[in-house]
Amino acid sequence: MCIYRAQGWFALWRAPDTLDELDDFLAHERGHGARFGAVLRRRNRRQCRSYLWCCFGEFVLGTVTGLAGRQAILASTAAIERVVLRHMHEQAETLSGVDDEAATTLR
Repeated sequence: MCIYRAQGWFALWRAPDTLDELDDFLAHERGHGARFGAVLRRRNRRQCRSYLWCCFGEFVLGTVTGLAGRQAILASTAAIERVVLRHMHEQAETLSGVDDEAATTLR
C-alpha cells in the first residue's frame, strides 16, 4: 500500500493521468489488508515484525518511481503486481489442504 501512496503524491505533479489507476490499486490492497488482518485477529496473531520495514521500502520505491514519472510508475506497478500475485498463488497452493482458511484468504 505504501508504494501506491507515495506514487500517488508524486503522480499529482508528474503523471496525473495515473491517479485513478493508482487509487484502484490502493483500494484493492486495502481490501487484501482487511482480509489478512481479520484472519490474523481471529488467530490472535500480529503482523509480521518486518511489515514496517517493507512499508518503508515500498515508500522509497514509490517516491523514486513517482518522481521519475508515468513510465516508471506503470512499469514498477506491473512488475510488483506480477511478482506479488505469483507469490500469493504459490502460497495458496502450498497451504491447500494444510491451512484452507489461509489458502482461501490468499485467493
